[in-house]
Amino acid sequence: MFEALRFQVAMEEKTEKDRIIDLSKKRTELEWSHEIQEVSEKAATAWFRWVGWMFAIGGISYLADKTNSTILKAFEVISLVLLTIYFLMFFVSIRIEPYHSWARSCKTRWGRIIAFAPLVIVTGLLFAGSKEVIDTVVQLVKEAK
Repeated sequence: MFEALRFQVAMEEKTEKDRIIDLSKKRTELEWSHEIQEVSEKAATAWFRWVGWMFAIGGISYLADKTNSTILKAFEVISLVLLTIYFLMFFVSIRIEPYHSWARSCKTRWGRIIAFAPLVIVTGLLFAGSKEVIDTVVQLVKEAK
């Protein structure tokens, strides 16, 4: 009894964290305007959070290179891994209605792997781009000194 209730609460919490884009809902022009404004505000917040993280990791990378510190290099690697996991969880949490369940409803293991492959690819590209930006900024700072 309590296990079922705990599972239900956990699923409700998980659903609340999903970023839902409902394309099937009929809306007025004003409602679409509010929806676009809300999405833009959330996107800007996420963007500047990511940029802040990239600059923080860039600072750690610069200090690790400058001091040749193993601890700072480990801290940089841990930060990059956590950023990558965050990117992946961010993209996994996006649900586009009424198509949200196609990836989760795949019955076979290979079906689920194929369904989540685009998310992994986007995350990998975002990670590679972030790492390139970090390395470029660190290199420019080194050359400026």
